[in-house]
Amino acid sequence: MSQEHNSHKRHEIVEKLLSKLTQDDPQMYYASTAVVARAIHNMIKEHEAQLHTEDQIIAKHMTIADIEQTLSYHHDNQ
Repeated sequence: MSQEHNSHKRHEIVEKLLSKLTQDDPQMYYASTAVVARAIHNMIKEHEAQLHTEDQIIAKHMTIADIEQTLSYHHDNQ
């Protein structure tokens, strides 16, 4: 799997979990990037089975810092 593909998949995973997180708790929309990243990281660790197999492989290696970076990159480019 190429680095570009892996990066794109990480972005998709974070976006999917961010959407679920803000649906479940609308106040998370206003939370800091660090708080959101920790919440997404916990979702990955606790609900990994809800992801497709390829996504599980990628997500289980993501750190909170990786998630923060993905969130920051996304918001900087909107």
